Amino acid sequence: MADLNKSIVDGYVQTSFRARQDKKPKPLASQTSPDLDGPDAYKIQAQLVSLIVEQDPIAGYKAALSNAMAQKMFKVDSAASGVLFASGLYESGAEIAKSNFVMPVLETEIGFQVGTTLNPSDGPVDLQTAKRAMAAVLPMVEVADTGFVARVSLATDLIAANSGSASFVVGEHGIANSAVGLAELAAADLNQIKVTMSKDGEKQGEGKATDAMGDQWGALLWLVNQILSQGYTLKAGAYLMTGSLGKIYPASSGDYIADYGDFGQVVFSIK
Repeated sequence: MADLNKSIVDGYVQTSFRARQDKKPKPLASQTSPDLDGPDAYKIQAQLVSLIVEQDPIAGYKAALSNAMAQKMFKVDSAASGVLFASGLYESGAEIAKSNFVMPVLETEIGFQVGTTLNPSDGPVDLQTAKRAMAAVLPMVEVADTGFVARVSLATDLIAANSGSASFVVGEHGIANSAVGLAELAAADLNQIKVTMSKDGEKQGEGKATDAMGDQWGALLWLVNQILSQGYTLKAGAYLMTGSLGKIYPASSGDYIADYGDFGQVVFSIK
């Protein structure tokens, strides 16, 4: 962060933190730091996270911009990551208040739950190590918040503001080690999974597992190593989300079902 003005960055972080608390639009880091690059954006994100965790424990981590459509929109060719917090965790069947967000959107995703803790010193890990560290793979829906003071068009703005992290809903079924054993989980062909999103009984859209970086296990490996490289410990019980399957949906009031077929469902309401 040597090329950035510390007082400006500190001001941005404090403003972002207050915006999160007050449910107000988030600032754009590029408005005060126009030369912001990717590594510096992650340093700013880490500074913001360090404030949030004083009140709200880390519950997991997310991939953003792992969908080709999102990468095209932000003119990048790589994914980004963010941190999930305990206050944003919901289980299937939950009722979620729209007033908790500025501009909420919904993303159907495939998620994982960590079973064996991985430390930064363990990374980078290979695919087999990442698979063995997982306790479950689950259907999930992210409720991201895209509320900024102006339209976001730079990946660095998204990253600095913690990649739109807000809430997520953990679905039912999936594949868990306790039920079928590690071998079946590790061998699962997750790329065959498809999902249909419905609101109030009407189909809104579809997605497929390969929408996230072309391969779910590859997306998981990227996310695991990305988080370890950021200095975070992947603790047992933490959730990981590999990114949006299909299009992004506006989170208007209603009853939603994300149906993944035999893989399970995520059921929730926005009120």
